Amino acid sequence: MQDITILTLQINVMRDISEFVTITNRIKCDVTVKKDRYVLDGKSILGMWSINFAEPFDVIIEGECSNELIENLKKWEVK
Repeated sequence: MQDITILTLQINVMRDISEFVTITNRIKCDVTVKKDRYVLDGKSILGMWSINFAEPFDVIIEGECSNELIENLKKWEVK
């Protein structure tokens, strides 16, 4: 059975999208971003730029991933 981690994040600055994609590309797990009716690859810079980040979005990480990398994503986590 695969591990699944779901985080609700919000990015407020466009340059953080590049940092987000860099972080997700370091892990071997599948990263899916869900925003409203859109589902996209969280490792795709073009996909990430195509949605509005004015509101929180869900990130689904499937597989065994480094906790350190998941912790790096938590800086954008909605509390």
